Amino acid sequence: MVPKMVLLSVIALFALTADFYPVSRMLVEKKDLLLASVALLACMAVSIPGSTNYYEGLYELKRWALLFVLFIVSSSINWTHNRLLMLFKISMAAGIVVSIYAILEYFEILHFYLYPFQKRRLFSFFGHHNILAQYLTFAVLWGAAFTADSETIKSRILGFVYVLVSGAALLLTFSRASIISTLFGLGIFFFYLDRSKQGYTGKWKFMLSGVLIAVMILLLIAVITAKGEKVKGQALNMIERADSYRFTIWKDTAQMISNNPLRGVGLGNYPIVYPRYKTGSFDFLNLYAYNEPLHITAETGIPGLAGLVIFILMILRHLKKYPIAQSNETGSLIAGIISGIAATLLESMLSYNLHDATSSYFFFTGLGILCSGKACQPALPTGRQAGYAGGETTHFHRQSALNASALLIAVFIAIWGIYGEYRKIMGHYSYSQALVSNLSNDTKKVFEYTLKSVSYQPHNPKYHYQAAMLYLKHGQKEPAESHFQKARELSPYLYGKSTK
Repeated sequence: MVPKMVLLSVIALFALTADFYPVSRMLVEKKDLLLASVALLACMAVSIPGSTNYYEGLYELKRWALLFVLFIVSSSINWTHNRLLMLFKISMAAGIVVSIYAILEYFEILHFYLYPFQKRRLFSFFGHHNILAQYLTFAVLWGAAFTADSETIKSRILGFVYVLVSGAALLLTFSRASIISTLFGLGIFFFYLDRSKQGYTGKWKFMLSGVLIAVMILLLIAVITAKGEKVKGQALNMIERADSYRFTIWKDTAQMISNNPLRGVGLGNYPIVYPRYKTGSFDFLNLYAYNEPLHITAETGIPGLAGLVIFILMILRHLKKYPIAQSNETGSLIAGIISGIAATLLESMLSYNLHDATSSYFFFTGLGILCSGKACQPALPTGRQAGYAGGETTHFHRQSALNASALLIAVFIAIWGIYGEYRKIMGHYSYSQALVSNLSNDTKKVFEYTLKSVSYQPHNPKYHYQAAMLYLKHGQKEPAESHFQKARELSPYLYGKSTK
């Protein structure tokens, strides 16, 4: 299995570094964005020392560093129409495969991810159905932008088909927050399109929105009246489900912030500390606050919140100083990027978009594109301006050296973040395979996959606890107690009780 973050990182880095980007823009025009990103990382980092499980904090810091690298690099590229179109085509090529797979998996025609314990939920290459839905939000909105940008009938038909397939896949996730955010994003898309594209008649706006709404209504009716209990149950669950779960988590998180206002509970430590504040009756481990500002504040305290506010203010200041170039040529694609960011921000109030690799990649890449500003070529050396033949060569070598250095830094930080995500995904996969093997009473495989999950993520308390229970079941008390002790050290509020 190819880990999702590795695949997406390769695609993103390839798309962002396909052309040499002017590093001089990064060091001059983008200095405020660079400083804001570093300041936010520093505000997050101060919460790690003294946290319950600082390994999780270091992993989260690497993940945020990777996202900021993508943001800074994408903000430094001169995004012409052709470059934007290339990025959209790459994302759509991956999106159509994911959308078709998601539909086939939902109706149990294909089974990629072997995890039979949650038939009511969609588990796939992207993990939980909410994560898949967050990705499909971008797929629908970027597909709509590509369709509006198309000039040939063939491209328009391909765009319409892509939007319809990805929209159907989104609906079948039954993620209310993602569906509402996507519709909100479409509204933002059409609003910006009308403003940025002079002479735009609006016919594609009504055609695209009409087809989307019609397909969603028909698909919803078909799903509700379907014979399959799984399909019908998912649809009714989406309509009837109450949100008391989120309200409970928000209340618990507010108490967590109240008790740890200055330093927070530590970056990456929210799911480890949450059991101490849990008041709900649900029996599963909660990983997120389902509200990004609350989650970041709970983990990093006042410094993290202050860093986030400064980062947002610097973004707004930069956008005012270097507004994105508006033209008929790029208006549709820029509208798609803006709508994707707007939809993500809305959904982040109810979900965990910025803690999902796929959604956060699209978000920060799109944010960087918006911050790229108008096309600007770096000034040439005086030697060239005066006609000196060596000036151009010297400038070329200096610029190439800067490009190579920046590219090496970007690749290093990307690999630094990717490797941890790779081990995390493989650990989860091994843990799931251990549960599957346990159903078939294959003791050898259960031990093999359980120990693999521990080796991939030695600082995950859940895997140590699973290993301890397995050893205890087979009468091996010494290794069982060793893993119990490790689980207690890493997550004292969840596994703190004595197990002897």
